Amino acid sequence: IKLLQLSNIELAEFINTALLDNPFLQEKIEVSNKNTTVYQNNTFENNKNIDNQSKLSTKEHFTGLENTFDTHLSMDLNKENKKLFEKETVISGNSTSAGEIIEKTLENRISLREYLINQINIDFKESDKKSIAISLIDYLHPSGWFITPISEVAKDLSINETIIIETLKKLKKLEPIGIFSKNLSECLRTQLIDKNIYNESYNLLLDNLQLLPLGKFKQVCKICCVKEDILFKMLGVIKTLTPKPAEKFLNEKTQLDQPDIIVKKSDKGWRIDLNGSTLPTVNLDENYINEMDNLNLDQKSTNFASEKIGEARWLKKAVEQRNKTIIRVTAEIVKKQVGFFKHGFTHMKPMILKDISDAIGMHESTVSRVTNSKLILTEWG
Repeated sequence: IKLLQLSNIELAEFINTALLDNPFLQEKIEVSNKNTTVYQNNTFENNKNIDNQSKLSTKEHFTGLENTFDTHLSMDLNKENKKLFEKETVISGNSTSAGEIIEKTLENRISLREYLINQINIDFKESDKKSIAISLIDYLHPSGWFITPISEVAKDLSINETIIIETLKKLKKLEPIGIFSKNLSECLRTQLIDKNIYNESYNLLLDNLQLLPLGKFKQVCKICCVKEDILFKMLGVIKTLTPKPAEKFLNEKTQLDQPDIIVKKSDKGWRIDLNGSTLPTVNLDENYINEMDNLNLDQKSTNFASEKIGEARWLKKAVEQRNKTIIRVTAEIVKKQVGFFKHGFTHMKPMILKDISDAIGMHESTVSRVTNSKLILTEWG
């Protein structure tokens, strides 16, 4: 489950650590097409270079998934792997668990969602209002603004618009200052009020921000009833504000030039690939594993070899399962946002975790882990 949270680059770091400690893991640079699927007319098609199954329905394609990350990986593993999974031991000779190593890789980052929920749990006492407030987080734009029409949100959540408006009033008081603002002007206005420097001149300035890129400073001065030197001082203050409150919660280490997933238009539909240039593979040294059977080892060495072999097989299976799960979630995202992939941002539809989890039969928390810290390269960026 924790492997799902790692980006390709973070996963590579984790596997590199495992390679140093397991003699049965083999380092091999290999760009594989196994992590590819094509979405078209509700089907997922495996790359023909991999096998001869040209067309599989969604159900058929995923019948091969013996388990998902919503179930314990150990359910269908052999005794050797099950024993290892229960121990979660990755490094022989110490008590560090696999979970602990991955947690260190994640560096305990807190997301904007977690940050807001922590505040909501304090500020909202009634459970029903708290639930609505948390639901509204899913409608936040990546900037931190709340730009979705209230009527649409009320329809989605099946609640009165008045309740949405009242909840938003309270949410706008949370940190980071400016969160849940409906636009740039409101976001900046909230921050100026918080700094106790807001006045009528700033109010007029924020109402006419569209004139600034045009260089109409004299016109703005006249509107705001201030001299030009005062206007530039005001603009200097504006520049110190945060136009996108959610921006600081974006993962600084995420490399924008290294997407985890690539979605392209193909002759058969939408092709979905995990980025082979950053995606690590787990390869087992089967020759070395076979040699173990022919060696006359003492009990201690036999136990060590058995543990390491099981560990290697578990890691390989876990990474493969992670990749399949990411592809599965991405395919559903493409299906629901096909307008965006065809025409761009103006055709993007509101979408929350539940939309995806319901469609593919996974828990929302699993979908959240899959999408956390992941980047999809599209024709629009």
